[in-house]
Amino acid sequence: MLEEDLTIYAKSGYFGTGETTRGQTPVPPSVPVDRNILRSVFVPLPKHLETADTFARRSTLHPQAHLDAAATVVQRSNDAYVHNVLPGLRDSPAKTRAPPITILDIDQYNLDIEEHVYLLQHPKVITQHFHFLAPRYTFPSINLRLACLLTDCASLKIIEHGMRRNGLPPDWTGVRKADLERRAYVAAFEICQHVHYISQRSLTAGRFLQTFVASARNFFRCFAADEEEEWCEGCLEAISARIERLGTGPDADSLCPVLDSYELMVDGCNY
Repeated sequence: MLEEDLTIYAKSGYFGTGETTRGQTPVPPSVPVDRNILRSVFVPLPKHLETADTFARRSTLHPQAHLDAAATVVQRSNDAYVHNVLPGLRDSPAKTRAPPITILDIDQYNLDIEEHVYLLQHPKVITQHFHFLAPRYTFPSINLRLACLLTDCASLKIIEHGMRRNGLPPDWTGVRKADLERRAYVAAFEICQHVHYISQRSLTAGRFLQTFVASARNFFRCFAADEEEEWCEGCLEAISARIERLGTGPDADSLCPVLDSYELMVDGCNY
């Protein structure tokens, strides 16, 4: 499974060529970067989430050593995004996606799919939908957005707690809070752009989609993006309706062992 995912990421443009750089260490833009998404994003994510939770649980002032350590964690995750993830996100669309679907492409909507009906009825927030060249590109794409969203929300949790507990400015980690929020907004928005494509797939895919959109919804709520949050709530109702419909069929039971883990990630997109 992992080897297959790595192959897809390579074909998608998320792996570059050139000299391998150290994990999350900043490098000058002139140095070729090995875009190792697994090393840069997915492997550090559990520790990053744990660090943010531990930092936010403290009820007294943080000593300077704790602040410095937390700032380093935020800086490293930001460096990994800038040097390894962002180039892949820029290169990938040309290799994995066809032109986006809009409200004008009426033949691309199936009225038997609850999510498609919702997208047709609510076209103003998400105006373009990703159209992948092959199904195999879909989940690596949305998984990467979720991992980036979780990472940035963990960093935002650290920043927010330092501001509230120690009275620090929004850029106390060396990374601007506003920059992280804008980046997280893009990740959450792009998660929603996957709905049209993934909603055409199986019941298990629908259950995963539910966790992805719920994660985006939680971020939008924290960010006070009311229209986007409301859109997600309506979309989740449509997804739930399709899950309920498909759940009465012969393939109602999902054997996927990681679905429960994804459901736990939803809360990680709060900050």
